[in-house]
Order: sequence, then structure tokens, then C-alpha cells
Amino acid sequence: MAKLYTTYLLRLERLESHRELLAIDEQLFRMEVGRYERGEISPGDFLKAKRAWLLKQQELRDLEMEL
Repeated sequence: MAKLYTTYLLRLERLESHRELLAIDEQLFRMEVGRYERGEISPGDFLKAKRAWLLKQQELRDLEMEL
């Protein structure tokens, strides 16, 4: 039982770490949105950034589902 609880706590810690990283990634993505709106990056580069952002969001949802 203690091992199961320890595993749970480690997963919670990992989840919190991912949330913190995702918050930073969100800020970076918003910067890319601004660059795209100002015409500083191509649509292709913007879509790559958007895809990366969506994949990171999905990773977090997957971790949440593991709990």
C-alpha cells in the first residue's frame, strides 16, 4: 500500500511539474501568435508552433488521466 501511495505522490509531482512547464509554453505560444499576427513568421511556422502547443496540452491531459 505504501508503494502505491508513493507512486501516486510521484505522479502528482510530475503532473505539477508539467503544469508549470505548460504555463511557460503557453506564454511562448502567445508570443508566436503575436509574431504571426504581425506577419513576422510564415503560416507554416505558426502551424508548427500551434501543433507543438496542442501536443503539450494533450500530454498534460494524458498525465491527468493516468491518475
